Amino acid sequence: MAKVGLISCVSMKQNREANASELYISPLFKKSKEYATDRLDKFFILSAKHGLLKPTDKIHPYDMTLNNMSKQERIEWAENVFKKLIKEVSKKDEIVFLAGENYREFLEKRIIERGNKTACPLYKMSIGEQLQWYSYYTEHKDRIEDLDKFYFLVRKLSDGLNGGMKLKDATGNNGWPQKGVYFFFENEEFRKTEPFESRVVRVGTHAVSEGSSSSLWNRLRTHRGGMDLGGNHRGSIFRLHVGKSLIAKDNLDYPTWGVGQTATKEVKEKEKPLEANVSEVIGNMKILWLQISDSASADSDRSFIEKNSIALLSCFIRKIDTASKVWLGNYNPHKSISESSMWNVNYVEDDYDSRFLEIFERFVNITIGKEPPVNESIVPLDWIINRRKKKKQLDLFD
Repeated sequence: MAKVGLISCVSMKQNREANASELYISPLFKKSKEYATDRLDKFFILSAKHGLLKPTDKIHPYDMTLNNMSKQERIEWAENVFKKLIKEVSKKDEIVFLAGENYREFLEKRIIERGNKTACPLYKMSIGEQLQWYSYYTEHKDRIEDLDKFYFLVRKLSDGLNGGMKLKDATGNNGWPQKGVYFFFENEEFRKTEPFESRVVRVGTHAVSEGSSSSLWNRLRTHRGGMDLGGNHRGSIFRLHVGKSLIAKDNLDYPTWGVGQTATKEVKEKEKPLEANVSEVIGNMKILWLQISDSASADSDRSFIEKNSIALLSCFIRKIDTASKVWLGNYNPHKSISESSMWNVNYVEDDYDSRFLEIFERFVNITIGKEPPVNESIVPLDWIINRRKKKKQLDLFD
């Protein structure tokens, strides 16, 4: 199975014959080519005049675009490209479109009908937004390497947990560890750097206050709500923010949502429809978890994994594996969510300690039974010192 890129041609060209991969000289084409060369197994070029081109095909400059073609002409163009493409790729290959709507509209449908998976990581992004994203991609390859390591371990964890499960299907009888860190995934939310890999949309833990006795399952059950879709957003910050996003997206009228730590029976009754909607959204998310059985503390190994996972995954500052344009969190009024592409508000602006990936791997192995559980902390001792120093400095501004 190979990942195959399809890059659309552009109007900016050299004024002489050249290999197809060198003829097009716009910044967008060059950056798309760099991405395809780095992240995919091979790529082809979608030419308005020539159809499907290999990078080494020699062609002369031309002046033709799909934008000026009729619908029927675009259908015929797509069919000709498809006939050439199926000679070059197998049904198991995954097709990545780095191309505009006119180049995808009829071709992608034929490719899907054939049985190939397709992805368009920069879907609905303007040319300016695409160029900006490619700049982040070029400038932060070290971070992308760490993201790749993280998701390699996530895949290992998923395999060891039989793929995880949707939260709505979870019960207290699923053999949960007493304590742990959890990871949420949403349908149709994929990484931009690996467009067929589901991205983590929320990281969380529990019992980080000294003396707390809450369990992993109790925390997840609070996020999920009842089997009847009931729920209490005042007991789950996750539910609160999903509800706020739904209110903003659909212009709903819930003036009491998030007001106060408790509510009257009448208020709760009025909020029931939205609580049910929130339960549906969260219940359809897939979850994975790590077993980390340390004591309740802000300095716990669970806190270390949670903080550093969020800091690595967050797009608040470095826009790498950003959310799709249709992600519900984009509507959230809290910038920590909409800008980070995660359902988290803490740690999204922090730096991460790359050493956490080694600790993360240890806990993955413990969770899936490859290593025995540990009875003492295994995180770097200086993380606690640094965390406390940072908190002390922040206190000056409280």
